[in-house]
Amino acid sequence: MEFQFLTMTQQEAQEIAFKWHYDGQYAFYDMEADRGDLEEFLDPAERKGIVFAAYMAGALAGFISITRQDAETIELGLGMRPDLTGRGLGSSFLAAGLAFAKAHFSFFRVTLAVAAFNMRAIRLYEKYGFSQTAVFKQQTNGGEYDFLKMDYRLLPPSAEAVIRTLMSEIGTVLNGNFAGFYIHGSLAMGGFNPARSDADVLVITAQPLSVHEKQQLRKILLIRSLESLPIEITVMNKEQLTKWQHPSPFDFHFSEVWRYRTDQPAADPDLAAHLTVLKHRGFCICGEPAAKIMPEIPWPDYVDAILSDFDDCRKAPMINPVYSVLNAIRVLMAVKERMIASKKEAGDWGLGELPEEWHGLVRLAADNYASGKDKEMDSMKVDEFLGYIENEIKQEMRNGHAEENYRSGLL
Repeated sequence: MEFQFLTMTQQEAQEIAFKWHYDGQYAFYDMEADRGDLEEFLDPAERKGIVFAAYMAGALAGFISITRQDAETIELGLGMRPDLTGRGLGSSFLAAGLAFAKAHFSFFRVTLAVAAFNMRAIRLYEKYGFSQTAVFKQQTNGGEYDFLKMDYRLLPPSAEAVIRTLMSEIGTVLNGNFAGFYIHGSLAMGGFNPARSDADVLVITAQPLSVHEKQQLRKILLIRSLESLPIEITVMNKEQLTKWQHPSPFDFHFSEVWRYRTDQPAADPDLAAHLTVLKHRGFCICGEPAAKIMPEIPWPDYVDAILSDFDDCRKAPMINPVYSVLNAIRVLMAVKERMIASKKEAGDWGLGELPEEWHGLVRLAADNYASGKDKEMDSMKVDEFLGYIENEIKQEMRNGHAEENYRSGLL
């Protein structure tokens, strides 16, 4: 189910406050159960910028509140329409709410409070990755009740320390030119594996980088990348974002592939893919929220970028067969269903949507990716699979993606 979040109107607030009534012990969550909470919820000034209505299939389905606690932390609150509770929608609602928060706020950590009796919600949060950090009592609804405080960190411990150090050192080098630090790729979309994944970072600057700044950034990255995980980073200035062109120019790039190279192209077609992922699935650690600063990349530019990547895999699939297989699937997902997927999500989709004859290969690629192992993958089978995916992509593009057809050169 897809959810859309909009600034809450007074009419929506009144509907929730006076018409939403929960059964049994969950009546605890009725807005009218606590006069102070009710008055605060109905006050437009109190809601401004922090309370959002959630719509599903065109109907008001819930709400979320996002309150900044400090520079690194937001507090999340959620409520779902009574008739929708207990129907298995909680996971998608929570995921959508967090995705909305990532796009519109900058933070490292999410915290929330849940009534201790609400085991249904507690299990949902724990399944998503929240952990219990404290138990406390709170006066509400005319009495004193036990609550659990639960926290969720955007980055796994193996990556957070690296990202914090990197951001601090880059901020020091760039000083007043530093405008934002953003995460995309598997760190943002899930499926990050320290044994296989790198940290995908975009840094935004106010002005173009000087030669000295580029030299200092390179020194930092030669040390930090591979210290605990490989880093792929691109630096763009604000003008390069606002005056979008494809392939896009950039100021600086570093990755392990580029470790020993000093020459850099003036533009990179892959940035269309990186920025699309960042706008829709990535998040901001420091600076303006991704939804505000990132341009809306034309879909044909995104498709052109990922098809180019697929073409590279097609030419040399066994350099990284796990990537070749899972990346091919997510390219098909984009062309067929306009989905922006991680490699983990591609594996899951492939097992659910592709013919059974390919399930063994897809499962092996997905297992290798998740475990960090390198169980042997048959080169002929990989090549046959990529040929199958290529034909599926061509068929989809013949069925109604004329602009992508022309620009990609696939047909």
